[in-house]
Amino acid sequence: MLESQRELGQHQVNQMRPEVVGFHAWNPFLTNNSPSRSTMMSSHASQHLVIDGAELPYTLAGVEVEYSKYTTSERVPFDARVFQAIDRYPRGVGQGSLGFNPETVVVIVDDETGLYDVVCVPYHKSYHQYFGYRNKLSDHLKNISPGMKLAKDTVLGDTPANIGGFHTMTTNLNCMLASADIVAEDAVLINEDCLPKLGYKVYERRSANIGVKKFPVNIGTDENYKGFYDIGEYTEDDGALLWLREYAPGLAPVTMSRSATKRINYAFDEPIYARQGHRGRIVDIKVIGNADTISALPPQMTQQLEKYRQAYIRFNEELLECERRICREAYTKFGTNTPNFSKELKAMLVHARAICDHKRRAHNEKPLQGIMNKEPLDEYYIEFVVEYELLPTLGAKLTSLSGDKGVIAQILPSYRMPRDADGNVADVVMAPDGTVARTNFARLYLMQFGAAAVKAGRVLREITGLKPGCSPEEVEYLSDEVFNKAWEFLMKTYACVNPEHSERLDRLPVKYKRLHVYECIEDNPRFIRDIGCKKPAPLAAWDMEQWLPVCYGPVTHQLIEDGHSEPTKDPILIAPLPIMLLDKTAEDTLTVATAAHGPFGVLIKHNQADKYSKPWKDSPARTIGESEARAYAAHTQDPEMIADMMDRASNPVVQLQMARALVSCEHSGNIDNIIDRTQFDYGDTRPIGIATNFLHCYGVEMVYVPEEGKVYP
Repeated sequence: MLESQRELGQHQVNQMRPEVVGFHAWNPFLTNNSPSRSTMMSSHASQHLVIDGAELPYTLAGVEVEYSKYTTSERVPFDARVFQAIDRYPRGVGQGSLGFNPETVVVIVDDETGLYDVVCVPYHKSYHQYFGYRNKLSDHLKNISPGMKLAKDTVLGDTPANIGGFHTMTTNLNCMLASADIVAEDAVLINEDCLPKLGYKVYERRSANIGVKKFPVNIGTDENYKGFYDIGEYTEDDGALLWLREYAPGLAPVTMSRSATKRINYAFDEPIYARQGHRGRIVDIKVIGNADTISALPPQMTQQLEKYRQAYIRFNEELLECERRICREAYTKFGTNTPNFSKELKAMLVHARAICDHKRRAHNEKPLQGIMNKEPLDEYYIEFVVEYELLPTLGAKLTSLSGDKGVIAQILPSYRMPRDADGNVADVVMAPDGTVARTNFARLYLMQFGAAAVKAGRVLREITGLKPGCSPEEVEYLSDEVFNKAWEFLMKTYACVNPEHSERLDRLPVKYKRLHVYECIEDNPRFIRDIGCKKPAPLAAWDMEQWLPVCYGPVTHQLIEDGHSEPTKDPILIAPLPIMLLDKTAEDTLTVATAAHGPFGVLIKHNQADKYSKPWKDSPARTIGESEARAYAAHTQDPEMIADMMDRASNPVVQLQMARALVSCEHSGNIDNIIDRTQFDYGDTRPIGIATNFLHCYGVEMVYVPEEGKVYP
């Protein structure tokens, strides 16, 4: 078959162009997938998370460089001169130092136009209710100083998914396609050692009013009153950030004594929780004081709050001092008393004035009043941001670039995972039948070329005698004979995948050729093959197999927990596959909104106390969805049970009968059969009901047919 494809490939002309297929161009073997799977890949890309172990795929499509230009990075908008860089909470030694800086503000100026602008570089970025990532700070920001020249588009902070000018959504995991009970129904078996590569960040935001109404309970010592965790510290597993107690002047001797503030009254104190079950790190604290409120708390209780309030005031005062210096420079350099500020810088200065000098208003202006959520601020308003570093768990959703999604159904230690004769250990095991059923053959090519890239790196290191961690100078000192041998091997390997890429690289000056060899020794070669490559994928795979065959044979495993290894009957390939993590992480039970109730059962709006006063989400668990159903199916191998669970979850008629059974039964905690399937059959769930109604319009009736037994008319 490969021979016929090889002959056919010589006469085929690829007419695909990356600029006309849009986001689908991420997959270098797009033409080898069905349109539906390619479309699904585009939808998966919009759901993917930024993971800790992001890596470039071993076969690149060429569009990664272009996409890296449009990520949510902090770039200099024009050729600029640094006017001043201000840390919100500067690190240092002393009483005013907080030891952790959540944000750096860089004020820049265009010397040609006189425009003053600002670039804010935060510690973290999050455009989701929970998910986000830790900003990767550039060397330009770490070494920034006043007067430094920065070119347009200089990156100060970037997503960790941008690597060397390439953008990636994936990490490389050794994949094995093999039949096993545990990987049925789109289930995935995963190696626990690779979970850190799929780690992701979650950011929880909480706020509280403290002062004349409530005060924080002491979680510190008698000598150091501490109402909440400091920035940079980690919370406990219970997820509680602080406990608030109602301030009652008449009961102050009882509720505010030294011993009373050390004890939490679980009946009356109000907790504010972030996320239970994980230790989170406080990465941002912002305290805003209300000068119009007369302080009701003793100084010991407000010392920690004042530390953060004063630090935030100092930051804003430094911004205002920067404005005054800008005015002086604008007058001497540009001859104007009104500097040209960008909208972002102007808004930041207005906010700084509100924080620092809102009491000093002109006689004809009304005083500013602090408002939050349509209510006046208390003496202190505090905002927290808590960072959690999480790993995927059972039920998390993975996929590659071919729409071959799967749900983690089991996590095994590395010693039980399959391994081949070369010592490659499988990170994920997926069912192979989906490749044919879904026509996503691209993942087969990605795996073969991934294995070839890893082997090419190993051969290259054998030729040069160098190992990862060597220096570029060591490659420079290689003899011409050794270097030419290594370069010729690389060019032949690249030509198997994409001859045009090989020809372009071969025209490089010797200096850059040696640099490229160094990069390949460090992290294996990367093939570049855009979807418009003239060489067909089957022909490329054939040439690569002839030039650089990879390990393809029986593998040993301990998937069956009986303590001994056994080989597979058929040869199997264990090879790198680019894998992305989707936002269906299954880290905690997803929930739906539940209304709060006031007196007499009247529905009222949820407030912050309803949301965060318990360590769990105060709403019912989500019904059985795709991830749960596939995980259950992989473990139980009982389609009847899965059909029953999903029918109970989304069949209104069955749900009504279940409710009636609960109300009418003698013992609600012991019901033998909550739904009689002889009377209420499967097939009336909401999704199926929609399709049934459509078919009824055309005179077609849909009935449920079990796998075995009688077919109902």
